[in-house]
Amino acid sequence: MSLKYCVLNACVVGCLTSITAYSQTMQVPLYRVFETEIPNTQSYANKFSDVELTVRYISPSGKRFDFWGFYDGNGQGEGDATTGHIWKIRFMPGELGQWQYHRTWSDGTEGGSGDFICVAKGAGKGVLQAYQDNPHWFAYNGTEPVWLKSYYETGHGSIAQEFEWITANVYLVPGDDP
Repeated sequence: MSLKYCVLNACVVGCLTSITAYSQTMQVPLYRVFETEIPNTQSYANKFSDVELTVRYISPSGKRFDFWGFYDGNGQGEGDATTGHIWKIRFMPGELGQWQYHRTWSDGTEGGSGDFICVAKGAGKGVLQAYQDNPHWFAYNGTEPVWLKSYYETGHGSIAQEFEWITANVYLVPGDDP
């Protein structure tokens, strides 16, 4: 094989390796949920309480957010305190760009790190919080008002709608008898 083909082959393989490595980084839309599974095959009497998984997320601008992981049994939410070996971490990024995370175990089990890219495509509306113009209302990121509608019965008619009105206008399916 000639030197020209060896160099060309090396370039193609190098490019494909770079593309593969880049495509393995998870992309998460802004204000959506990043989730990943963390296996831990250590033996614990009670996996819910004998060990804690903590995670530090680092935003593209350098802000740090500490959070916890949770035991999820077999990864589908099934299992008990002794079976399964899957923990999960979840986080909702609020900044575009590449995020990093570092995880540690309270019992000294080897931790690890990873990253994901927060992208604009498919972004959520934001975090529900007090509206900046009127803190008695809610808004996405404090700027886009959200009108919440709720019905409840207090038993004595204060503030709430009368129970008869609620049952006639909220809970009945059209065509049902009141």
